[in-house]
Amino acid sequence: GEGGEHGAAGDGGAIYVADPARGIIAIFIPEGEHLHQIRSAQPSRLKSPLRVAVDDDGNIFVADAQRNRVQRFDPRGRLVKTWGDREAGDARLGAPSDLATGVDGFLYVSDTDHARIVKFDRDGNFVAAFGLPPEVRATLGPIAVSAKHVFAADPNAHRLYIWTVEGQYERGEDLGARIQGDDPSPRGLAIGARGELLLLDPGGRV
Repeated sequence: GEGGEHGAAGDGGAIYVADPARGIIAIFIPEGEHLHQIRSAQPSRLKSPLRVAVDDDGNIFVADAQRNRVQRFDPRGRLVKTWGDREAGDARLGAPSDLATGVDGFLYVSDTDHARIVKFDRDGNFVAAFGLPPEVRATLGPIAVSAKHVFAADPNAHRLYIWTVEGQYERGEDLGARIQGDDPSPRGLAIGARGELLLLDPGGRV
């Protein structure tokens, strides 16, 4: 939303909403009843919103771009691990702006400052990094993962980039004809029930 909220849905139907203004992840049932909340960060005016993803086992992953880190919480909301801000080399993150879990069991993080996608296992161990061709300059943001592909968007340039889940870069696409207006877009990516890629444009249309 305009206030920077970001949400994800779990397989059990619960809805997870990141609220950066309060530094929490709020959990709701589909009917809208508030169930629980997780304290992810000290309340502050974050420069970048928190982003949230949930795996098939109910583990909750939060990307905090301002603090250069990813946090994992168990299904009951207890902090399990934090990584990205203290590691050296390939595992170090710079302003991770989005993340998604794959059906392969891995976590994929949009590492914005380094213009790459970083693949971790669910314990935060580095697996691989997916970069762009040297001639491509992009600010990667929203991310989605299907059974075979990783998608990341550069909202400012209205472009989409595609890799295989093994890390092979396939192509970039211009989304200009599919985007309404000149505002940064898409603001979000998701994989639909039939495996199709969904893009959220600035007007809230999918």
